[in-house]
Amino acid sequence: MAEGVATSRRAEALTFRPYRPGDEEGIFALFRRAYGKERALADWEWKFRRNPAGQQIMLAVTEAGEVVGQYAGVPAWAAKGGRRFLLSQAVESMVDDRFRRGLKNPGLQVRLVRRFYEEYMGPEAGAMAYGFPIPVYCRLLVRTGVCTVLHRVVQLERALTARDGVSGGRLTSWRYRIEQVSRFPHAVDDLWRRCQRELPLAIIRDARYLNWRYADCPEMEYAKLVASDRWTGRVSGIAVLRLGFGGRPVALLMDWLVPGRHRRLADTLLQHCHALGAAFGQSRMEAWFPEYAPQFQFLKARGYRPVPTQYEIVVEPFHTELSREWVNGHWYYTMGDSDIY
Repeated sequence: MAEGVATSRRAEALTFRPYRPGDEEGIFALFRRAYGKERALADWEWKFRRNPAGQQIMLAVTEAGEVVGQYAGVPAWAAKGGRRFLLSQAVESMVDDRFRRGLKNPGLQVRLVRRFYEEYMGPEAGAMAYGFPIPVYCRLLVRTGVCTVLHRVVQLERALTARDGVSGGRLTSWRYRIEQVSRFPHAVDDLWRRCQRELPLAIIRDARYLNWRYADCPEMEYAKLVASDRWTGRVSGIAVLRLGFGGRPVALLMDWLVPGRHRRLADTLLQHCHALGAAFGQSRMEAWFPEYAPQFQFLKARGYRPVPTQYEIVVEPFHTELSREWVNGHWYYTMGDSDIY
């Protein structure tokens, strides 16, 4: 797309353009001004430069070359039946305070979003943009018409006790071997193909994606669990845990992939997650699944309590096959699909 030029309220010409190699210094300086802390280079390179689905960064730059705004996306390939679609999660939206206009007249923030859409989204490009913005930013996005609310995120919670630290499932665990791995094996690809048939729309959870998302993340060590069937040797399920979050003793169930008909395996794997969380001193399990998903009902039946969160999922579709109405009843997501890293 040709570079666009707009004028800020300070009567200074701004150029909107995608990221170029060497922009890191300006992006990191803006990050310091916007968030009051340093941006870790290793995390930035992992999230944007090494993302297997590509890079999506739109910048607002002054005539002097100063980066004063950014709207970035983390793309991921998703599957709907036999077709692939690129979804883009909004992350790290930031604007220099000198160019901020507020909620009633948002100015640069919204122009960045629209330029991002022009560059990266469309029927032959990104099929849907989405995000989990904080409430104040969610109101801005919805009010200015750049996206709409899909639904409120409901969190499933369950207390962990000392009993959870004792390995359970003795009647069924003999069949399944559950191991904590450093990286997901290629055999996970076959598991994904089997699970995909049950998931109308979901990010493709093959070994390439899962290893980028969890094994290669430089700032967080996730517990990556693989369940194998002792009879067949096949990988039959996976789970990913984050042990502790924001200084709280909670175990987050970041990801989960188990065929729906394998309830005994699901019970065994979930018990293993509980045991691991308790062994690491966590007092509660937390998970996100959409209320229409069978996984939501599975956890409810095992003592998890649904609690509405402050977060609403916002979306903007760019493909006719991904209407808001259809997505809001078919999209399978977990905490790992959000910007909880």
